[in-house]
Amino acid sequence: PPLALTSIPSTTKGNATTVSWPTIATAQAYFLNALGTNDQDMVIWSSSEAAEPGWGLMGYLGNTQRDQWLAEKVLLPAAQTQCALPASIFAKTNGALVQGIAYGQEFNKTWGADWTVQIRVKSVGLLPLERVDPAVKMPVQKALTPAIPGMPNLMPNLGGALKGLFGR
Repeated sequence: PPLALTSIPSTTKGNATTVSWPTIATAQAYFLNALGTNDQDMVIWSSSEAAEPGWGLMGYLGNTQRDQWLAEKVLLPAAQTQCALPASIFAKTNGALVQGIAYGQEFNKTWGADWTVQIRVKSVGLLPLERVDPAVKMPVQKALTPAIPGMPNLMPNLGGALKGLFGR
């Protein structure tokens, strides 16, 4: 399923905006980053406790790298379902765009000496954040979730999908 990010802007000046998402049962870790701009500056924020903007983290991660970055608190644990963006971080921008990723498992399968398949699973989401006037009550903002009609969910029957792919 897509990572369905939502936000609840603070109605009190100086308080953080909370970004949240429903649990994805197969997620092993999460990561968020955001970008905001004005006429002169670009502001980058990430959910990492380390100094990591996250440009390279929005792709696929192998299990070993994911587990290392979880231990180093670069990634958020699977049990976490919300994160606070400090109010001051985007105060002088014209809004921001939050992107998030949920990392799943990596699956590896080898058939003889000729075939190797590696599948890395992820779910992503985008959430535009508008500049908020604390005096105006704003509705919850919802993520941009792409819908692909008829797109099958291959994960519950991954073995069957691979079997068909290789004609076995």
